Amino acid sequence: MNTIPIRAGLVTLMALALMACAIEREHVLAPDTHGLVVDADTLAPVQGAQVRFEALTGSLASMTDEEGRFSLEGRTEMRRVMPVVGGVYRDSSRVHASASGYESGYSSAAFINGLGPAQAEFPVIVVLFPQGIVEPDLARLMADCLETPEQRHAVHVAARLAELDRETLPGWLDADAVLGLEEHISLVLQPSLLLGCEQTQAAHETLQGHLSAFRAAAAVRE
Repeated sequence: MNTIPIRAGLVTLMALALMACAIEREHVLAPDTHGLVVDADTLAPVQGAQVRFEALTGSLASMTDEEGRFSLEGRTEMRRVMPVVGGVYRDSSRVHASASGYESGYSSAAFINGLGPAQAEFPVIVVLFPQGIVEPDLARLMADCLETPEQRHAVHVAARLAELDRETLPGWLDADAVLGLEEHISLVLQPSLLLGCEQTQAAHETLQGHLSAFRAAAAVRE
């Protein structure tokens, strides 16, 4: 007896049954987001910077006000998912900022996906560096494995945060801003990226040293 047609029929029936169980769920493409754009040298607000979700087609850019602040409206779409695999999980959307005289800046809006429209968990801080900035030591250690502008920017952010002095911290650097900045760096400069560097150990130790110095300086506000 040829069981192949029977098996194929069973597979088809199972697929149809699963499709019938699929549900419509509101998937978050980007959360409602607010934040701040600052100058890397002075840590002062940057007015007139354009901020947008990097990968959200057709999204409107927001322009920072005199205090460097911006807000971005999130977006969702309905998707058919299986109840057993739809889940609730942490997610993030990349934010891009640009202003005259600066290199492009990036940050991440972290949120919980799977529960409908979402708010970014932390204020999104985008640090803008002047054009032609000198590469920090970490960038040289990772020169052979940095592939994207976001990664290069995150390297500069990590190096700049390590230079902060707890006696002169900017007013906007509260506990939530610290968590948001550190999470962004961790998302962009993942361990898998450092493993691709020729000087993996030195790059890892330097990055962790930068983050430790940042935590030590910022702890005064926690």
